[in-house]
Amino acid sequence: MKIPRKYLTLTVLAVLLYGLFLRLFLVSVPLLCVADQSSEFYDLRAAELQKIADGEISLIILKDWRGRIRRSGVAAGDVIVADDLPELRRFLRDKPDALALVPWHYADISWRTLRLDGLYFWENPREYPWRLSVWRWDKQPRFDARRIKNITIGGTVVLSRGIGNVIDMTGDVNYPWQGITPVFRAADLSIVNLKSPLVYNYSKPKDRLKLYGQARYAESLRQAGIDFVSVAGNHIGDAGAIGIRDTLDALDKLQIQYTGVAQELADAYEPCFVQLGELRVAFLAVNSVGPNYYRDTDLRGTEIVYHVASFLRERLAQAITKARAADLVIVMCNWGDEYTAQPNKFQQTWGEWLAAQNVQIVAGDQAHWVQRADFRGGTAISYGLGNLIFDQTWSGDTREGVITRYFVYDKKLAAVDILPVFLNDQWYTEINTDRAKIIKMLGRMFN
Repeated sequence: MKIPRKYLTLTVLAVLLYGLFLRLFLVSVPLLCVADQSSEFYDLRAAELQKIADGEISLIILKDWRGRIRRSGVAAGDVIVADDLPELRRFLRDKPDALALVPWHYADISWRTLRLDGLYFWENPREYPWRLSVWRWDKQPRFDARRIKNITIGGTVVLSRGIGNVIDMTGDVNYPWQGITPVFRAADLSIVNLKSPLVYNYSKPKDRLKLYGQARYAESLRQAGIDFVSVAGNHIGDAGAIGIRDTLDALDKLQIQYTGVAQELADAYEPCFVQLGELRVAFLAVNSVGPNYYRDTDLRGTEIVYHVASFLRERLAQAITKARAADLVIVMCNWGDEYTAQPNKFQQTWGEWLAAQNVQIVAGDQAHWVQRADFRGGTAISYGLGNLIFDQTWSGDTREGVITRYFVYDKKLAAVDILPVFLNDQWYTEINTDRAKIIKMLGRMFN
């Protein structure tokens, strides 16, 4: 039987109109699977999804979203319904073996946003599969991937001693970074703690604890995609005030910004600002270990003086007040005891104080081990990020570190993602992909 042409035309037109109607009146809402930071969940794969379907893993959902989520076809054998967001938070905190499914705009830095078969929403939102269509008149916030900003921070970088030898042997300044360069280059803003001064008239130090390297090694920072460095550290004066001058000059030539050291004490506390689209970020750096004043005389007899910003409460409070002209404030802290996973009382007291000043990101280092992390209100505190690029190969703890990615959406800190890294036997740092080791590292940080 031949269908009249006019009916075919009407059918096609109806389909097109229906598609246009759906496009105009339906909104796609990403659904995030989240867990408490103390949980052992990191990446949901087929086995975990089956356990959710079988009821072996509890799934917490919000009451207002129960009907929508069930219609979406998500299979869950044991569903816990929370009346509101505070109750969902309590359920997650009290049940670290449970998961929650929430709309993207409820994201919270105290939760771990889980990967789905390796796909992380805040990194690849356009490829993320879990989405729910809702009517536009439900007035759900509309997601826009262009409003995500990725701020990536790594720990101790020492471009001298063994790392300097590897660079010289390979003839490649990027060699130690090759396994992590893509992570930093993918970020909108990349920051590390540069512990080693970099000097022009280099001669090998006689003391192995003098951690200065060649000025040309600064190029490795640029090639790795580093935008900002903290220079407020206990080794920044290892080559004297002249070494500090050389370091800052080398960074200036590469247009790598820095803070925490200056010729005038007040300037050492001056926040640096960077504009990431509509997001304005302020960056401060302070040191609590070793000298904070260096003085030299150069060959012309000119006096050279440098001050390192330290934990002077009044000056730091004034600096943070200036920094609040930005939407997001980051303070990098060189603090604490070496070779311990637990922050000391000094770190915890100052971490609490910085959180009370509404600093959103506190990223610390000095232990050369990864230390515990904490969340206080809207503040993410990493007491110790561990080693990133350093030659301390004598133990597993000193070979390890973490890169922390802070995802900001619409000027609000939305998610914190931890990438464990390690210095391998080939003497370059790479991302740890061993799931058991990832979970062990996260357990150290959050349990």
